Amino acid sequence: MQAFDHRVLLGFLLLLATAVTQISAQKSLTLDEVLVGINLDGQSDSLKARNIFDWVTANVKYDASAFHVIMDGKDPGNQGAEDVLRRKKAVCEGYANLFAALCMRAGVKCYVVLGYARGGAYKRFGKSWENHAWNAVKIDGRWSLVDPTWGAGYLDEKEKFVFLRNYDYLQADPYSLLSSHYPLDPQWQLVYNPINLEQYKQQDTKGVPVNFNFTDTIAMYLSKSDKDASIVSARRTLRFDPTNSHALCELAHHHYTEAHGLLDTQYQRILAAQKAHSKLVDKPTYFSELEKADAHLDSGDSYLK
Repeated sequence: MQAFDHRVLLGFLLLLATAVTQISAQKSLTLDEVLVGINLDGQSDSLKARNIFDWVTANVKYDASAFHVIMDGKDPGNQGAEDVLRRKKAVCEGYANLFAALCMRAGVKCYVVLGYARGGAYKRFGKSWENHAWNAVKIDGRWSLVDPTWGAGYLDEKEKFVFLRNYDYLQADPYSLLSSHYPLDPQWQLVYNPINLEQYKQQDTKGVPVNFNFTDTIAMYLSKSDKDASIVSARRTLRFDPTNSHALCELAHHHYTEAHGLLDTQYQRILAAQKAHSKLVDKPTYFSELEKADAHLDSGDSYLK
């Protein structure tokens, strides 16, 4: 009998392992598959958030090339949660979107916070602060702040991403984070004496003397429809940053949309009357609605002046 050559078996196993690795690398995980792998069953909100933070910061690297695109004032491309899972790299928006999506699927309330940040790689481009995104997550009944981007690592001098998990950005102290992170909507500062943008620029974190209960404010915000919540948020943003272009455009868009709806309704009334070869009924209401539309147009224009 011919002796069995173990080298043949070893070679076969190596080829099989390589094929499995290649197939695994080609297959993109879904959000649910990630959660199954993490196994969050029976865990508290705090442990769920921590384990999701660990997975994101260990598996997603910062996209240095996309960072340059942003610094050039261009769009870095889709940063949705599924896209980040497929590429395994992202900029801040992608990190925040993925963390939020995983938390929400795991039953932990989480939102993406838009705002500004200073420090880190921004200094190399002569920028004192730049657009940024992070998260607000409700852990065991209390709101906390998480920045999975800054918690994942850093870009070295050669702009190679170095994985280095930093738990300072998991349930970060709101007052400490405020020295580097400024949310557009002051409610996500999670402090009772929020600062305005000018104070942030001057690195003054003393806050303004206002009675601001962020817990009640957030609860009221979340009870509203998406449309009403965005309007309230934009108005609150302008109280602390009167020239914020995002909030100004949001409110202008709201008023123009309202005007369009009013005008379209009256236009349809006129078409219906013409089709029926009848006079327009209830003219006082017609002119009243036109006046409301005109007022909305004026309001929209005021935010863009």
